[in-house]
Amino acid sequence: MLPGAGASPSHLRKLSCLKDPRFGTRVQHILNDTTLKSRFLEANKYFSPEIVIANNSHWSIEELREIEAERHLILPGAVDVELFSPSIKSFDRNKIIIGNYIRKNPSFFLKVFSKLPDNFFAHLYGNVDNIDKDIHHRLSKNKRIFLKGPLFNYKLRDFYRSLDLLITSDTGAGWCNPAAETMSCGIPAVLSPHGTIDFARHMFNSLVLTSLSVDEAVKYIHILAEDSSLKRTISDNARKSMYNFSWNVYTKKMLNFISEPLKK
Repeated sequence: MLPGAGASPSHLRKLSCLKDPRFGTRVQHILNDTTLKSRFLEANKYFSPEIVIANNSHWSIEELREIEAERHLILPGAVDVELFSPSIKSFDRNKIIIGNYIRKNPSFFLKVFSKLPDNFFAHLYGNVDNIDKDIHHRLSKNKRIFLKGPLFNYKLRDFYRSLDLLITSDTGAGWCNPAAETMSCGIPAVLSPHGTIDFARHMFNSLVLTSLSVDEAVKYIHILAEDSSLKRTISDNARKSMYNFSWNVYTKKMLNFISEPLKK
């Protein structure tokens, strides 16, 4: 299996050595939206997969077939629903904690946060080492913003559980892990349409932005903060929805597809 196409061109060229039949069935995974099509085509040229699988529906099957293989599959997912599970948490309107993965479009988040009242606090995770210096300075200077650094596994799960809501700000993505993991924890979310197309349903299990509009994001955040009934409904539906995207469901479908006989 070849996950994505983030390697350098020199490394991608070395994929041709994996064409030997002893390596078995070659599967290329498409782990982003169509904006990185040229990268996937480059990897495809050297890897020559027999199967191509995209993990998101930003691709149409027609677009996916431009990446050469004998068979193609769009299979959205997945999230660890056992790890990312809910905890009991009350919603305190006097102090509202909003979360965000700071590596994705931090300038948008800062614009949104600047329009929120003083009872909102931000907990942000992710490595900030390579973030724009001005943005890093603004994040560090704000007394209501707390940088949590890189988080994984149980620490990441506990981070999500500590939130009152999450906002994503992706400008391009295939499968948005922070959104899926937060929803699996039963935490309400305001979501970018990028990377959430397969599991986010507006006013059912999340609030989905029509575009990356600061005013719209602020409006949705206030709706979740002020309407406790809607917040509970969205939280419950979010958790239930993500069961359909568990790793067990994903791997069974993937392995069944791969195990079908290829053309000889």
